Amino acid sequence: NRPNSTHYYFHEADMSDQYYSGTQEASNQDFIGTVLSYDKDSKILTLSQRNNFKVGQDIEIMMPSGKVVSYHINEMFDKDMNPLDVARHPEETIKLKVNDFIEDNSFIRVKI
Repeated sequence: NRPNSTHYYFHEADMSDQYYSGTQEASNQDFIGTVLSYDKDSKILTLSQRNNFKVGQDIEIMMPSGKVVSYHINEMFDKDMNPLDVARHPEETIKLKVNDFIEDNSFIRVKI
């Protein structure tokens, strides 16, 4: 995913082998939080938020076991189960209703 050169294989390294072009890699997703817990009975996922996200976005939940769950946010709640449209505050506790079992310490990201 980045340029490379032959370095010393075909010739002694010169200026053409240096990477000072200032290229940057642009990410196509944002880390939005870590799963604190999942209640199997209520199907409520509790997460600690890191970046802004909102109702209507598609997210991916990446579990420590390697399983990835795709989920569309239809509704979300604050720690007291009050409805939210947007999660704006880092370190805020957010709750989502998710039908699939989600492992604790899973990472959540949103495609941008």
